[in-house]
Amino acid sequence: MNKKTVALLYCDRLHIGGVETHLLALLRHGKENRWRWIIMAPVSSLFRSKANAMGAKIVSWKPRHALDPWAILTLIRLLKKYRVNLVHSHSSRASIFAQIAASLSNIPVVLTFHQPLCALVYENGSMGNFKRWYWLYLKISKVLNRLLTNRIIHVSSRAQNEAFELGLAPSDKTVVIRNGVDVSKFSYNKSTCNYRKKNGVPRELMVITCIGRLHDQKGIDLFLDSIKIIEPYMEKTQVWIVGDGPRRIDLKHQADKLGLTNVVRFWGFKSEIVEILEASDIFVLPSRFETGPIVVLEAMAVGLPCVVTDVGENFYMIEQGVSGIIVSPENPKALARALKTVLKDANLRRQMGEAARRRALVFSEKKMVKLIEREYEDVLRYQNLR
Repeated sequence: MNKKTVALLYCDRLHIGGVETHLLALLRHGKENRWRWIIMAPVSSLFRSKANAMGAKIVSWKPRHALDPWAILTLIRLLKKYRVNLVHSHSSRASIFAQIAASLSNIPVVLTFHQPLCALVYENGSMGNFKRWYWLYLKISKVLNRLLTNRIIHVSSRAQNEAFELGLAPSDKTVVIRNGVDVSKFSYNKSTCNYRKKNGVPRELMVITCIGRLHDQKGIDLFLDSIKIIEPYMEKTQVWIVGDGPRRIDLKHQADKLGLTNVVRFWGFKSEIVEILEASDIFVLPSRFETGPIVVLEAMAVGLPCVVTDVGENFYMIEQGVSGIIVSPENPKALARALKTVLKDANLRRQMGEAARRRALVFSEKKMVKLIEREYEDVLRYQNLR
């Protein structure tokens, strides 16, 4: 079987996060005798070293703006140079470039959407600018998705339904393939947790952890408000906020203003996500919007009870009251009640953690990649019949 070259496109810098984990899973579990991988995106040295170690080639490509004609021409040249057989875009911004360049090159294109459309609000500045871009994006995408796209993959059924309602996703071209996790990479043993030992964190200390980009999307401001509400119940408890982003200074000021300096610890960016989760007791993700957050699956794989908001695929990943608690978004009081429930009951935490790890087994990283490969084969087969 001849190898086919797949170009993985992304507009923003690849470093560490959900999309990066998803792409590395493709490289790790994709059939070695079937695929040759080229990542076309700006990347960090950390991501580059990981991708190169898995045999992927990195080519720097980034549009200067949303409708950059030079980026299309450059992409066409790159597709020809590297004899690409299939283009797989992994962002809304990259999709239009992928569709046009692939069509002009007579190459099939697959789109995966890792964020719901409301993410555009937070990516494009003022609401006025957003509305102009949003409606232009909708009009262009409705045409391109129908005429120039071979397959659309959503990682969330809610995101797919939103696309159906807006007329963005032809039903005969659209599938849901949920994100996956490699449970074998995770363990949960406080007595041997080197991360706690290394950072002087006593084993008996309760740790509530939130991991994510410090951005409005993640709702960490709401999380801090909820911590203030339950502070009287947080003896021997510490809150870890792991990540960096544009709201870091604001969030630190908020924590100071709420008097949470001794309770909340801002770790900044950390690459040791597995170790941090293994050092934690409860995981929280208070997002305003998501699709299928991989970090929740990772927390489940560690065996952590999860308190999350009812956004994206959280309702499907977490079994309400069994492996965690789901609360409405934008509701610090509901979040506080859920945290208090889990904090005060050690037996409940243990039961939820065990259920979370069992549930994580449903979301196999290998299964995810196998399903994506099936879509690749289908679109390539169709292309050969044309």
